[in-house]
Amino acid sequence: MCRSINIERLNELRVRVDKCFQAATLATDTSYEIEVLGHEFTHMISDGDILKHYRTNAERFGRTFELDDEGAAKPTISTDMANVSLVTPSIHPLIKIETNGAINHQPEFTASCITPSADQAVLEGAMIMAMTAVDTALDVPLRTRLLERITR
Repeated sequence: MCRSINIERLNELRVRVDKCFQAATLATDTSYEIEVLGHEFTHMISDGDILKHYRTNAERFGRTFELDDEGAAKPTISTDMANVSLVTPSIHPLIKIETNGAINHQPEFTASCITPSADQAVLEGAMIMAMTAVDTALDVPLRTRLLERITR
């Protein structure tokens, strides 16, 4: 499985990885076969208008963001939510917790997830998402655009 920041770069990466496999089979006088399981994960497309509401609400709680050139949070994960974002307006915010340098999939990160500060972060995240849903519903032009997209 290959991962990349967008589908175009993923396709380029696949070609390079395939050439590596071809070279290895040539060097070892073997063969290989790739069996595709499931589906590919595409790049996430964040709805900028919903994201603005989310960011405003998150900043009320003192949350900050590293943003890309379009104003979306910089991608840091692969997710099948990205596939959903290609067909329906979406956001996929992350909530930072205190981890003392630990990262996902490490026991230390797991331990960080059961602390009072992590509980507070999850509570704030839920409130931020709820506030974003309300703001999105009250934003008439945005709500109209979203409903039109759903009814197509």
